[in-house]
Amino acid sequence: MACPSPPTPSPPDPWLARCAPTAGPGPGRKILDLACGAGRNALWLARQGHRVVGVDESLERIHTAREGARQQSVEVEFIVWQVAAGSVPSGPWDGICVCHFLDRTLFPELERALAPGGWLVYKTHLAHSLRAPRSRPRNQSYLLRPGELLAAFPTLAPLDYREWAGDGLAWAGLLARRAATPRRPPPGSSPG
Repeated sequence: MACPSPPTPSPPDPWLARCAPTAGPGPGRKILDLACGAGRNALWLARQGHRVVGVDESLERIHTAREGARQQSVEVEFIVWQVAAGSVPSGPWDGICVCHFLDRTLFPELERALAPGGWLVYKTHLAHSLRAPRSRPRNQSYLLRPGELLAAFPTLAPLDYREWAGDGLAWAGLLARRAATPRRPPPGSSPG
């Protein structure tokens, strides 16, 4: 009797897969997957050789993510975390991935949690005229306004930004990086 083969891993979000090669140096980076859901992006990042922590407020989704990691023999630390409570797990993180989640109060914390040279990959729903009226989320507070995501992280340098719509949905995606070294005031200038 043959042993069952492990399940085929779910592909990552296409925006993450698109941005990952541009995001920075190779494996071994400490990555946070915020609001990780069932863990498909965290598992994919771990298969790329990164040290990944996935957090989500749903115990059921974290259980599913842990089971996926076990079945795929992938090491990821999955933690139940009240993401919407206004806190990001303390870093510094070499990378942060956020897909299909929006809490504007976390934007400054995400910036502060990045290590120098760290990257942010963010993709979520966009208010757009091509969105189908019944598409989810319906609550306007969970939809970005055009251009909002690009302006949301003023201390990060955007490397890629897109807004697109199709199949009744609309998205905004950002890849941004924190400066590798802190900016210093020019010689002779006085602080603040």
